[in-house]
Amino acid sequence: MPSMASKPRLRILALLACALALASPAQAQRPPARPFENSMGMVFRLIPAGTFTPGPKGADARAAVRETGNPAAGKPARIERPFWMGAHEVRLRDYQAFCRATGRAEPSGEAYDVKACRWRADFKPLSQQPMTEALLAQPVTCVSFDDAVAFCAWLSKKEGRRYRLPTDVEWEYAARAGSDRAYVLFDRFDIRKVNGNLGEGRLLPANPEEVLMDADPSAREEREPSVLGAGRTERALLSRYPPNAWGLYHMLGNAQEFVVMTHDPPPDELPLPGWTILPGKTNRMLRGGSWLHDERDCNVFRALFNCPPYSNVTIGFRVLLETEAAPPPP
Repeated sequence: MPSMASKPRLRILALLACALALASPAQAQRPPARPFENSMGMVFRLIPAGTFTPGPKGADARAAVRETGNPAAGKPARIERPFWMGAHEVRLRDYQAFCRATGRAEPSGEAYDVKACRWRADFKPLSQQPMTEALLAQPVTCVSFDDAVAFCAWLSKKEGRRYRLPTDVEWEYAARAGSDRAYVLFDRFDIRKVNGNLGEGRLLPANPEEVLMDADPSAREEREPSVLGAGRTERALLSRYPPNAWGLYHMLGNAQEFVVMTHDPPPDELPLPGWTILPGKTNRMLRGGSWLHDERDCNVFRALFNCPPYSNVTIGFRVLLETEAAPPPP
């Protein structure tokens, strides 16, 4: 559970974010630089309140839904309260702690053999050997939507604060960080800047990238990390890929991330990409693409879908931590 000293600090930072959001739209694009770290070493960035329209700029709602596969696209949205977003995806070490504490089964799903160009079943990320620190720092994959929800419930109880999956609107707002570009920081897709893939039969032998904590000095110099805050230069998030303007890593590529849908698809627009029309099946939205996806899907506007309990080595999740005054999710 967070220390008594940490809660006032979180409250103060949340109030600062509210003030920034109310001051002017330009100021709302710059949340406080200082992150929050919970007892598990998971790092969170404070995202300010604000307004935006999901989907490509200037597209009407119907065209935006058709282009992106996202039913919320083209509909103006308001983020009423600031929130804390995970600076990185949930890692294998975080999920391993959850499995050990609750007895939940290890994640299991399909893995993709890039050389053979085929999927193989029964891959268990936590059973890889040797299980090194670098491997434990990779995002957990082969999880289902229900796994992600259960992890959030466990973490909330453990930490004494409310953690949950972001909604599709919250995810896109945080991922864009004020940008209108499909690739956020860049005008064009570049696999040197996004951990995605080439596609069109030219797949690279890639994997999700780890986000290391307390790495050795040589790695730190090599990757030029972002420091976690004043006076804390000994701990850093390391990545070959740059974070967005709000300090979030791998919002595009690396691992697809589950979100909670806020809008039902219009019946005349079905099927959306990856949507399964089967009795008794519930579609769950994924955002951001993965290390196996190309420029079409590693796009901040794009939505894909998964039908649990199926999962694979491209599917993970990121969690949101509510500020103390935040309302319940939709």
